[in-house]
Amino acid sequence: VTLNGCTGTDNSSINLVDPNAPAVDAGPDQEICEGEQATLTAGNPDGANISWNNGVTDGVAFNPAVGTITYTVTADLLGCISTDQVDVTVHPNPVVNAGNDVLICEGESVTLTGSGADNYVWDNGVTDGVSFTPNATQIYTVIGTTAQGCQGTDDVTVTVEPLPTVSFDADNFEGCVPVTVTFTNTSSVPGTDCTWNFGDGSTATGCGQVTHTFNSIGCFDVTLEVTSANGCTSTSTVADYICVGGYPNAAFDFSPDQLTNIINQAQFSNNSTGAVGYEWDFGDGATSTDVNPNHTYPGVEDTFNVQLIATSPFGCKDTAYALVPIVEELIFYVPNTFTPDNDEFNEVFKPIFTSGFDPFDYNLLIFNRWGEIIFESNNSEVGWDGTYGAESDDLVKDGTYVWKITFKTKINDERKVQVGHVNVLK
Repeated sequence: VTLNGCTGTDNSSINLVDPNAPAVDAGPDQEICEGEQATLTAGNPDGANISWNNGVTDGVAFNPAVGTITYTVTADLLGCISTDQVDVTVHPNPVVNAGNDVLICEGESVTLTGSGADNYVWDNGVTDGVSFTPNATQIYTVIGTTAQGCQGTDDVTVTVEPLPTVSFDADNFEGCVPVTVTFTNTSSVPGTDCTWNFGDGSTATGCGQVTHTFNSIGCFDVTLEVTSANGCTSTSTVADYICVGGYPNAAFDFSPDQLTNIINQAQFSNNSTGAVGYEWDFGDGATSTDVNPNHTYPGVEDTFNVQLIATSPFGCKDTAYALVPIVEELIFYVPNTFTPDNDEFNEVFKPIFTSGFDPFDYNLLIFNRWGEIIFESNNSEVGWDGTYGAESDDLVKDGTYVWKITFKTKINDERKVQVGHVNVLK
């Protein structure tokens, strides 16, 4: 203000209100989430012309950018202008992470935990951060919500690998110690890591064929553990899968311990142990499977090699042998009378041997009543024809004469001497 050349100033603000300005209301501030639409509708009781800045059309939805933007509405009524403002805040949606895809083995549990938001809701009944056991491969989706209510989603695949169905086979299930067995893995998944336990304190590795020798007697449980390429492990055990038996002990004796051409039946006594089956070969072409057989041999002098094969429950065999001798019993008789009268009957006196003597060790002497030797023979086939001496054709007188035979038995080489009388009748 200038008065009489003097100037003064006042910095007070003066709010000039157009008494004819229209009333306008931009509405309350708004908060929305990224991707949601906002609609700005001005309060316009006076029916003024409404316009918004930033390209907004009154009452028409639009997609604001993330952040806080102030929007100004202008009301124009016959040139009279009034304005109002509203803040629209767009909260960003969270970047939710459901985690990396997971592979587990059948029967294992898994825990799914979301990140990037404040609260998490999973589908398929899963609770965030709580372990569970899925039955099959499944995709799980999580919705993460921030404190402002904005949401983001992500999913994770949980792959459930079935456990290997473990099985195996063997080329031999029982036998006599030692038993060598080749095992074959027949599991549904061959596996990349396989461990065998043979039940006798021995183990082996290998997912194909493995061979093991059992050196102990007994039945053994066999276990195979198979691990798949993804680390899933399963085990199968078969009880008493391989049975190893010991060898029996074959033994026998027989009675009587010496057979003859008269007593020619043997009773065999089986003394074997650890056996359930028996095969006899009596050495004369005859056989038997009895436990304690009897056998009758031919009534001839001979020696037979008897064989007994004893078999265990596992087919293990042992063999025993014994020689069974058949000897001749001493059988002979001496006539008490002969008639050297040239009638071709009973012309010669000699002992009649059927068996049991050694014809190469034989002597026959004939004595008269004065003890004089009147005949001698070293051949059992040559007897006394009743003559007096070897050079004479004269027959002795009728009467009683003494004979003496000396011979050796076959059964035990015993030398025997027999003396008797013979009557000469013409």
